[in-house]
Amino acid sequence: MSGNRQGEPGWIAGNLAAIWRVHYHGHLEERLAMHPEIADRKDGIAGICRRCRVLRLEVFGSAARGTGFDPETSDADFRNVVFKGWADFRGSIFLGLTRFDGTRFDGREPMQAASHSAVSFDGSTSYNTAHFDGVQFPYSTRIDKTTFNSAVYCREAKFSSSIRVGGVAVFSGAKFLNLSDFSGTVFDAGVGLDNVEFHAEADFTGTRFGAKARFNNTEFRDTTSFEKASFGTPPRFFETSIHEDVDFSGVDWSRAEQSYIHWLHRDADPDTIRKKASKAVRAWDRLALIMGSQEKLAERHVFHRLKMRAQRQSDGNTPLSAAN
Repeated sequence: MSGNRQGEPGWIAGNLAAIWRVHYHGHLEERLAMHPEIADRKDGIAGICRRCRVLRLEVFGSAARGTGFDPETSDADFRNVVFKGWADFRGSIFLGLTRFDGTRFDGREPMQAASHSAVSFDGSTSYNTAHFDGVQFPYSTRIDKTTFNSAVYCREAKFSSSIRVGGVAVFSGAKFLNLSDFSGTVFDAGVGLDNVEFHAEADFTGTRFGAKARFNNTEFRDTTSFEKASFGTPPRFFETSIHEDVDFSGVDWSRAEQSYIHWLHRDADPDTIRKKASKAVRAWDRLALIMGSQEKLAERHVFHRLKMRAQRQSDGNTPLSAAN
């Protein structure tokens, strides 16, 4: 891994974990002899760990063996790491494998007072396979304008919600040039996937979307699956290009309908519910148009039916209940 921050060794995340450990207070405990590339930068690495609130950092693999370690191409391995504070990977370049499997980002505070983001990969580039399986992300995660040149695995991950502003996970402007697998992932507060390019297969099988699911101005250039996914509100696909091989089978649309059914929100302002229903009409209509243009009549019928049900809610006719 390499980074763009002046004065910081950009490769420090590459292949670090069983020679020494850095604790939150910055104490360094040596276990074995260090690789010279690491030993010469020990104090700087310890300082970065303190700044990033690393509880424990270990060295393993080629860095521990002392042979075969390449600071430019060695893997960035953060498996099962716990980040108690914010995590700033903006502008980073990951040359080798990127491993965040099982990592937990607690994100108890944003990076800056003016920022609502607790974790950011904004503007980063990954050249090899990136693994985020089972990662727990905090209330606000930004992966804007990030380019993934190889496959991305983000299966069974969880993007947590919060009462804080900006809780949606944001991928705006990201590019996935190879397989992107988000199957089984949970976006509690929702996700912004606007202006994203999916150049290869995109898999959202069984993904659970929260209050928002935005795919506006996004391109799906290959096979795309939303099979058995679940949406908390009608997803927005305005000005979106969807590959003909798209699968919406088994999707649970009832949660999306429940967001604007009057009798389920008796204590809410009726005008607010009608506005939500009106937005739903437009969202369902857009999906119906997309399916119609692809001559997928069964899918078009599903979305047209959802549109008409939302229209009744928008008009103030409230007897309907949610159903797939």
